[in-house]
Amino acid sequence: MSMYCSGTSNAGRLTWEIVALGAKGPYKLTMQSSQGAVVEYFRSPADALARQAELEDILAAFGRGWASGMTIGNC
Repeated sequence: MSMYCSGTSNAGRLTWEIVALGAKGPYKLTMQSSQGAVVEYFRSPADALARQAELEDILAAFGRGWASGMTIGNC
């Protein structure tokens, strides 16, 4: 399983990707912008998607620009 999203924010492009590292996981979530990257590993794609949404909310709340005004639905 692999998912990819690219969008823009005030700070530039935000990309995220979920990749299955094996037939049954684990799953690697990578979120990247011009300000840096976050890489985390999960047992299920649902867990990775939940964390991706959480990170967008956190980054938007701190005003870093990664996720300002972005949601999964904007992808």
